[in-house]
Amino acid sequence: MGIIRRSFFFFFLSFFSFFFNDTATNEIYTLSLHDAFRSAVLCGVSSTFEDTLPDNRDDFYYGEFPEDFLWGVATSAHQIEGAWDVDGKGENIWDYWSHGGGFNLGNATADVACDSYHKYERDVEMLQELGVHFYRFSIAWSRILPDGTDGNINQAGIDYYNNLIDALIAAGIEPMITLFHWDLPQPLQEMGGFFNEDLVGYFADYARVCFREFGSKV
Repeated sequence: MGIIRRSFFFFFLSFFSFFFNDTATNEIYTLSLHDAFRSAVLCGVSSTFEDTLPDNRDDFYYGEFPEDFLWGVATSAHQIEGAWDVDGKGENIWDYWSHGGGFNLGNATADVACDSYHKYERDVEMLQELGVHFYRFSIAWSRILPDGTDGNINQAGIDYYNNLIDALIAAGIEPMITLFHWDLPQPLQEMGGFFNEDLVGYFADYARVCFREFGSKV
């Protein structure tokens, strides 16, 4: 009980990477954040973790959560939605990368994944069955803005997320949104991606659309 009441979060960063494509050479690079964060995170965690361990280790391993503890689960759009080109969705960097072949076992893609785009109602039912209080999901930038810009807004994508949010609220589950989960629209990547300072403005435009469409509910 003691360790739970202290409400600490044990965060461990290891081999956390992302990929980008150099459109000039068509080479795939991996940038590891492990080295950048290792000292700050792991040193902080090691001292915090030791300080918060209870005297009785059984309390840590076998203790009970308090009755008012709030449970939540999380997903990301590319990992579960599928429907990669359905209803006007644009291509993102992971679609482009996986469709290139030779990178994943069996040339697997997330074209269908868990098919949550078509099965979100059943997903919400399962969340109810789990008894969770929160559901953190991400919005696919390219489902809302197929080419990454607010000059091309996809209403079908907005409707999908509104339907999901409404279903969660009706089920008594609080929606929590991540605007960007490493699935940059491919047209923006071809403009230089995060090396292009204009991306700041494109993201701000995307965020404004999301706040306008979903901000009153989440």
